Amino acid sequence: MKKLIILLGVVVAMTSMTSCATLDNFLSGRPSNSVLVQDYNEQMRLVRLNFPEIYDLYKQGKIMIYEVYTYEKNDTERVGVGYRYR
Repeated sequence: MKKLIILLGVVVAMTSMTSCATLDNFLSGRPSNSVLVQDYNEQMRLVRLNFPEIYDLYKQGKIMIYEVYTYEKNDTERVGVGYRYR
């Protein structure tokens, strides 16, 4: 029981030291260096260019896009999208 309390204390201490954005990225499954795209027009432009099949499903009303983000991997900017079926 003591080990469990100590482990819980370590986890709480580590999460309090990290930034909220990093913790949010970790909990959502996004890369730690990702940046959410807030502008709707920019979101749709990025989805249309990088994920045309997802964009078509979105236009047909079959999916809902809940986040679009950019991140850097191997010195190139990448785009990620979060969606779910309706």
